[in-house]
Amino acid sequence: KQHLFLNDVSGSCEWISSWFFMLMFACQKTFKDSRMFEFDNKTIETTEFLKEKYMVNAFAEIRLLRMRNMMVRGTSNMFTAFESFMKQADISNKSYIILLSDCRDWAGPKVNGIPASVELISQMSSMAKKVVILNPEDKKKWDVVDSCVSLYRGAGAQVYEVSTLNQLAEFVADM
Repeated sequence: KQHLFLNDVSGSCEWISSWFFMLMFACQKTFKDSRMFEFDNKTIETTEFLKEKYMVNAFAEIRLLRMRNMMVRGTSNMFTAFESFMKQADISNKSYIILLSDCRDWAGPKVNGIPASVELISQMSSMAKKVVILNPEDKKKWDVVDSCVSLYRGAGAQVYEVSTLNQLAEFVADM
């Protein structure tokens, strides 16, 4: 099994990004074969930085990497981010893709009014064993304005509301 984590660091997830970072740091230590990525309108791999012994060092290194890649308070373009991720990630039928995101494709292109990123979620769902999205937003905000939750579900992703430790525990128990 390979676990591929993709963490949304765009402006709309800024309020939860530190918690997501801690989750990814813990997962890197827990899952033997895992790779970590961050995205806004592009994707960077953070796996090696998360292998640091101390979380504060990993955070500092990744913060510098984000700055070098101009990924500070960026806008979401899920299409270009997912396209980049798919080129980097070596997705197979043994891969579990865990996306930490509010699913807000603010700047992504649309095809007939539908975000083009939906097709990439569909492709990932076909290629991987499972695509799971941990969405920090309250369910009442899903599918409002630029939220693509139902579209991503329809493309094969499983979506869970996760912004508290209790919700995270419920997700882990369900898995």
